[in-house]
Amino acid sequence: MCLVCGGPSDYSIASPPTESDVRAWLGSEAKSAPSLRDAEGKLFRWHAEYFYVPPLSQVQQLRDEVKDKPEHPKRRVLDRYEKRLKDGPLIDPISCYYIDSKTWRIVDDLAEAVEPGYFMDSAHTPSESWVWQPRRLVRMNADPDSNLPIPIPSAIQGDFVNMYSLCVMGPLSGLAKEDLWKTASIKIEGSRRVLITTTRKARVPGGESTNTGYVEVEWDETTGTGRPTRCWNTYDPPVKGLSTPQVQFAAWRFDDVLHRNVVSRVVLEDTVADTSMTDPVYAIVFDSTEVIPDEIASEVVKPPTKDRPDVVRGQIAAGMDDQDFRGRSLNSSAAEEVLVRGSRTASKSWIEQLLSWAGLGAIVVVPVLVWFLMKRRAL
Repeated sequence: MCLVCGGPSDYSIASPPTESDVRAWLGSEAKSAPSLRDAEGKLFRWHAEYFYVPPLSQVQQLRDEVKDKPEHPKRRVLDRYEKRLKDGPLIDPISCYYIDSKTWRIVDDLAEAVEPGYFMDSAHTPSESWVWQPRRLVRMNADPDSNLPIPIPSAIQGDFVNMYSLCVMGPLSGLAKEDLWKTASIKIEGSRRVLITTTRKARVPGGESTNTGYVEVEWDETTGTGRPTRCWNTYDPPVKGLSTPQVQFAAWRFDDVLHRNVVSRVVLEDTVADTSMTDPVYAIVFDSTEVIPDEIASEVVKPPTKDRPDVVRGQIAAGMDDQDFRGRSLNSSAAEEVLVRGSRTASKSWIEQLLSWAGLGAIVVVPVLVWFLMKRRAL
């Protein structure tokens, strides 16, 4: 959960905090630092908001580039922009029934999927994992091979972990867990702005780099507390290919179920890493938290069958391409068997079949060290 409990109020004359004030606040918040255990037994609902469209001159350039080329790799990118220009931002709702660290379910309608009514749900229990799509239910061991070229529930769960890290735990949670708040640099800028900085060595692809994390805080003199408004980080030397977006904590609210302030809207921006296949800015909106009723806690993670409708979607498993790999090693041959059998277009390449099966046009979320930064790509 976020290490922030206060917020700004209206006052005309404010005295700047001292470093001791800020460090005392960080210390008090560290004592109540949250973890995923606070999420147990709760249903979380959130959505991604994709609103980015480049300048119209670039859109026109893209139109000219793909004109009369139906197989052009950027056609999907143009289609995405055209749809947003016509209909507005794409809203992609996601839910997570988080029973505990070994039992949970993700419900995702994959709003950007080409096929209407498409979804990809996943669940994990101590005895098995499963992934469910409209025409396919794949059941597997609780801990399947992690190097498989197919999505497994533990990877899909990253959507929830990253949302929770950003919106509930907040940007200061890493400082609390490692007691970095005791050694963090604190810079007072005016009466309301505080900049908190930490520097440490980090292992990165290809070696080691110095990671510097920054958290900008708005200070409230009346409560003696702060509220993060922005965070970002840098690497020295720079790490090629590592996304380091700026994260803006745009709105806050009190969550009655979690009993603390949470970030209700997070905006992520990474113009440096922008390419035609990447949204340089998008938002994560934390909608609500509910307590999961005891009577359905065990039901939501049960895989649907042909005879028993799913408790969440009310649908039965179609059984067209169902696969059961429980008790078997999901090697590459078995994974390819699933993908090939599930293909609806014989001309697709194997990797295109993989992406189609995985529904990976949705969010890709990547935690980066303390700051749990996220990057979305449209594959």
